Amino acid sequence: MKIKQNGINKSQKSSTIKNKNVTMQKKILSIVMLTALTLNSCKNNSEVTKTVPDEIITSSETDNKGNKLDIDFNNTKSTATLKLNGEIIEMVLDTTMASGANYKNEHYHYTNWHNMTILEKDGKVIFEAGKEKTPSASNMSNFEGTYIYGKKEGANDWVEINIKSLKNQDSCSIVVNSKTINNKKGCEFNKLGLLKNDTIFIKTTDWKRPVTVIITKKTNKITIDAIEKQTDDRFVLNWYCSGGGSLIGDYIKK
Repeated sequence: MKIKQNGINKSQKSSTIKNKNVTMQKKILSIVMLTALTLNSCKNNSEVTKTVPDEIITSSETDNKGNKLDIDFNNTKSTATLKLNGEIIEMVLDTTMASGANYKNEHYHYTNWHNMTILEKDGKVIFEAGKEKTPSASNMSNFEGTYIYGKKEGANDWVEINIKSLKNQDSCSIVVNSKTINNKKGCEFNKLGLLKNDTIFIKTTDWKRPVTVIITKKTNKITIDAIEKQTDDRFVLNWYCSGGGSLIGDYIKK
């Protein structure tokens, strides 16, 4: 026989207390889980909104006319801000080189290579600076001559480079001769070059992609390459040769 207290028997009271305890435990668990989620969310938000400062490198150059070019390179965003004669020029990184870089926009082209700085506007040089050596016949005479890649004997492939100094001493003509295949020369390249800092520079736009060809000399050999080190730019020097050849390489003086 069940004994009632205030109209509720012991069994009902025990069940009611048990249900209250379960409900309280669920509430406590919910609060703990909500607190953990809130803390974790705050942590994640903190990580997302963390700001990293841009890496800025400042440079300044002065040409032989007294014009000053100030440059802020933003290495984080790969951009450059140039200031010349009151004008502010914004550019983006175009290519990187072993010892410099190219920046461009719609009208301007900035090149920094070794110790030279060149700024062009619509293809015309408007600023040039660097520790440039005074051109002389003796400097260009170091390059004059005929250089060859390969051997002319037998069926060997060969490419010959002839460099000849012009009257104004710091410029030269470059003429390429090569083995004839199917009545066509393997490589053809006839250009004018300009000597600066013991390097001959040749600007080309033959293939609607401007590329600067460089010729350097060491002892009895010359090396032909492009300033731009991007693969697509260097492939331009392949287009002057047929059969998968390229002007890039070392040539020994005859």
